[in-house]
Amino acid sequence: MARPSSSLLLGAPLLVLALAFALPGRAPAQEARGVVSLTLTGVEGATGRVACGLYRPEDDWLHRDNFRGVLVDVRGSRVRCTFRDVPAGRYAISAIHDEDSDGEFDRGVFGIPREGWAASNDAHLGRLGPPRYDAARFDFDGSQLRLTARMRY
Repeated sequence: MARPSSSLLLGAPLLVLALAFALPGRAPAQEARGVVSLTLTGVEGATGRVACGLYRPEDDWLHRDNFRGVLVDVRGSRVRCTFRDVPAGRYAISAIHDEDSDGEFDRGVFGIPREGWAASNDAHLGRLGPPRYDAARFDFDGSQLRLTARMRY
């Protein structure tokens, strides 16, 4: 007599679970998603681009692998970075003014920024480095959130 294969036995619970969610009235709730925007004031000059990164707690704060990123051309002293379809959660935003559009955040001696920067909550530089994630973080309910921060040079 042939024995049922282990792959069939493992698949049975998954099939039952899939069918349970497929029944009417059993669909999982839709995750709330909305818009987060950061308006930056005090942008100097009318050249270059502002790069904004939206970070989740589990992301590496201020590294290239952010949750979402946007680039906005500078056309005046105010720039708005808008992130759409953002799920509810805890986040922080960083922004740099890439004045020479070289795709890099220019730094001088000891890593001191040569180009403008900002962070949500107007978080200031840390004692010996960038703003801490905890200083820039905010909670987002999945609807709409408008933040403002001042670009620092």
